[in-house]
Amino acid sequence: MARAQIWSPKSQVRIREACDPATIAARVNRLFLSAGTALAFLLAAAFRWLTLTEFLNDHFDHVALAQQLRLGALPVRDFVDEGMPLMYAISAAAWSLINAPFLSEAIIVALAFAIAAALSFRVAARLSRSMLAAALAVIAQSRSFRAPTAIRSCSCRPWPSPSPAGRSGI
Repeated sequence: MARAQIWSPKSQVRIREACDPATIAARVNRLFLSAGTALAFLLAAAFRWLTLTEFLNDHFDHVALAQQLRLGALPVRDFVDEGMPLMYAISAAAWSLINAPFLSEAIIVALAFAIAAALSFRVAARLSRSMLAAALAVIAQSRSFRAPTAIRSCSCRPWPSPSPAGRSGI
């Protein structure tokens, strides 16, 4: 009876590849990148939720247009579309789920800023290959914008754009 071979040449190559310092470093980097992204998401969501004391006029626009959608009106045909159909569609959907318009708007705002912070951290970390630079990019972006602006700005660049008045606001 022949004995089964436990170590084959293929398994030895896999073990060498798994123990390769470059492979281990890549796994650790991916772990730190994922942990940093999750931490940026959680901290930004908590920060926005805890510091939301009042709504800007834009939030009332989102809620009013969401109410129009919930009442059966269609954009362009029944009311003036401000060019943000996804924002008031999300507001209407959240309002339908939560049944409280301003609570749902607060949750949307906190989640939008958290998504923007997580994406900013991930993009900045990959571009700069530095977790510190990524954290600084997220901190620099923590200025208050409207929720759609936060998502749009993080999808284009990991640093904040100057405010319209020319002040940096950081």
